[in-house]
Formats: sequence, structure tokens, C-alpha cells
Amino acid sequence: MPIVNIYKIMGEEAFREKEHEVILNFCNNHDDYIMATGGGLPCFYDNMEVMNNAGVTIYIKAPAETLAMRNFHAKHLRPKFAGMNEEQILQLVRAELLQRETFYSKAKFIIDGTTDDCAQQIEKIVVGTNHPS
Repeated sequence: MPIVNIYKIMGEEAFREKEHEVILNFCNNHDDYIMATGGGLPCFYDNMEVMNNAGVTIYIKAPAETLAMRNFHAKHLRPKFAGMNEEQILQLVRAELLQRETFYSKAKFIIDGTTDDCAQQIEKIVVGTNHPS
């Protein structure tokens, strides 16, 4: 079921519960993978701890303005941004970043997502943690 339908029919709490089940199952039953999560996932239940215990976590840090612009121009707008203009999205992203930073900062690595070498930094981390010198 698409996320937007889960939100509409069952609400965010049901979505977060299912999300937690999925992350637990995946982390406990798979090895050697790269996973990109939604911004809320690390902030509910003990998901960040689950991910940290399963492997390497990287917080790609970016300013609210960058994240809001990416969301505003995304092909598929996230359900929580439906009907919002650019300024409203920016205000919501700022508020959420303030609430979520505590969880995000628990990642094992934090890199600047606005630099030109962001992808190279991630690659170094991934290669370095999988293949010790």
C-alpha cells in the first residue's frame, strides 16, 4: 500500500509501527546493504539504535532551506507537505529538524550534505568500514 494511503487510512502511528517492524526485520535478516531511510524513521521507537547496532549509519546533514527546496520540487510530494506552498514547507522542515537533530546526531558518521564531495565522503566511509586496511 502506498505511504500516502497508509497515512490517510490508518494514520501516522500505524505507519510508524509498521516502519519499525520492517526496519527490525530487515536489519536482523540481511547483511551487506545500503539503506536510505525517510527523515522520521530514526526518531521513532529505537530505530536509530537498531540501525547503529546493525552497521554503519551516516547522517547527511543539510540546511532546512536545502531540504525544503528538494521536497518542494520532488516528483512526488510527501503526504505531510500536500497542499503546502514553499514557505510552509520550509517552516515545517525547520521545526522538524529542530526536533529530529537529537536522533540524527546519534549516527556513527555525520557529513555535510552540501559539499561537492559528499558522495566521495560516503564512499570512503562505506569502503573503509567494510574493508579495514
